[in-house]
Amino acid sequence: MAESSESFTVASSPARRRRSNDPLASSPRRSSRRTDALTSSPGRDLPPFEDESEGLLGTEGPLEEEDGEELIGDGMERDYRAIPELDTYEADGLALDDEDVEELTASQREAAERAMRQRDREAGALVLADRGVCLIDEFDKMNDQDRTSIHEAMEQQSISISKAGIVTSLQARCTVIAAANPIGGRYDPSLTFSENVDLTEPIISRFDILCVVRDTVDPVQDEMLARFVVGSHVRHHPSNKEEEGLGGAPEPAMPNTYGVEPLPQEVLKKYIIYAKEKVHPKLNQMDQDKVAKMYSDLRKESMATGSIPITVRHIESMIRMAEAHARIHLRDYVIEDDVNMAIRVMLESFIDTQKFSVMRGMRKTFARYLSFRRDNNELLLFILKQLVAEQVMYQRNRFGAQQDIIEVPEKDLVDKARQINIYNLSAFYDSELFQMNKFSHDLKRKMILQQF
Repeated sequence: MAESSESFTVASSPARRRRSNDPLASSPRRSSRRTDALTSSPGRDLPPFEDESEGLLGTEGPLEEEDGEELIGDGMERDYRAIPELDTYEADGLALDDEDVEELTASQREAAERAMRQRDREAGALVLADRGVCLIDEFDKMNDQDRTSIHEAMEQQSISISKAGIVTSLQARCTVIAAANPIGGRYDPSLTFSENVDLTEPIISRFDILCVVRDTVDPVQDEMLARFVVGSHVRHHPSNKEEEGLGGAPEPAMPNTYGVEPLPQEVLKKYIIYAKEKVHPKLNQMDQDKVAKMYSDLRKESMATGSIPITVRHIESMIRMAEAHARIHLRDYVIEDDVNMAIRVMLESFIDTQKFSVMRGMRKTFARYLSFRRDNNELLLFILKQLVAEQVMYQRNRFGAQQDIIEVPEKDLVDKARQINIYNLSAFYDSELFQMNKFSHDLKRKMILQQF
């Protein structure tokens, strides 16, 4: 994880060095040390550390390609060793400042090189992900040192180094996507988010979005998931890859509510890279009153329910998400739709972290924000699944088991749909999403059926 504060304690200087006419570069003293295993490699005529100080500090002059990277020497007479794998340091800008190198004493250089040999010669994940994305698994199992490092990295976008007399900071300007397990292995809906995970509130508040992934029992979704996993394994088997041109295993069909063909992965990559590098949206005329009102309501609900604290950071999160939504649409300015989408995502994240007992009431309170740009079919499917779940619970409590076919009165769905200003359900009954979830509409009986 964030190993940068511990594992990276040495200078990584440019891979090019200045041509030197200094006689020290080929002095007899050098020849007597050329087989030292801790210094230069055998057969290489390498200059001493003091002769490389100008190249390390970036002095301009004629350049020459060099395989190795300079390390901090044990003294003014020690050579550097050639370690080609350190080339990655230069590409990521992981070099010490000039002042740090000048202030090192001989003992400090010796201690730093000793520490270097005892640790990995690579920076941590957050530093290597500078200006990119860092994916972290098992986020809840960090040790105390990593917790300290990630606090600074997510707040200041940098990681401080203070070891063996070297004091510097490394850039860690990256997006962090982390996954954590709940306490006990399963998420308890009767508890708050903070009670379910072993993470402190300061770390939780540094994330813009919190997504709770629950393992709910849904026979239709479970069957679709199983078919997708098995089909993916079959499709990627070597024997099927050879038969792709002969009509090998087809890709499992998934519901497509928008009727749009998926983008090829390479095109999607190029699109994201272009949007990230070329598009930088600006805040022009943001509805400040709407944001202020929503922030006030969230603060009130947070205090009333005892859930995750809502702070000023969440306003900054909404601004960042609005800019990101504008960027993915290649817009130069943030418009009202971007702000509304950011508010909706923020609310979905906040409501998903609530106890089950208060979640439904909060969805009604913020319904006007949550319905923005949502597909009506998805909303109706969500409502219909809730009605089916109630029928399943009723049958299990009364009969001890559920039937193979669940019936829901159409009137119940119509009444729920009117509460969110949806009055025509015929398009939903004819949609692919409705059929893929094994629903059918009985016009004569005015019932909606789902077969398990």
